[in-house]
Amino acid sequence: MLEGGTYFGDGSGGANAKYPSLRRCGVGLAKIKQVDDKYLFNFGVFFALPGDVQTVPRAEAWALLAVCEHVARESQVEFVTDSLVTKNTFDAGPHSVDNSANEDLFSNIYDILQDAKLTVTVLWMPSHSDTDESKKAKLP
Repeated sequence: MLEGGTYFGDGSGGANAKYPSLRRCGVGLAKIKQVDDKYLFNFGVFFALPGDVQTVPRAEAWALLAVCEHVARESQVEFVTDSLVTKNTFDAGPHSVDNSANEDLFSNIYDILQDAKLTVTVLWMPSHSDTDESKKAKLP
């Protein structure tokens, strides 16, 4: 079991693969701990996105699901993603997941939240470099 805290998730891959029929996506997670005024890397993991549907939004949502599946009951989790779709779908609540292409994942997430009594906050952080200072990545 993982402890609660701050987790960063990311998905990679996508439609621009050299060979679209072989496209695969990956999921990455990192646990960050704050000690005094420093943020320290605690651990990380990456894995191939399971299943036939291989999209970056699905990989991003799977990262959130993986954290929810593996943290201890009654944990408080802060999940940071660069996927605004994941944040907005999560924030819309369990009654709106029917409109999501990843309804199965978000339904599982909400079932776990209820069963394990988790408190989860999803934060969005743009992560891609840009020359425009207002668009550069910042801590939430």
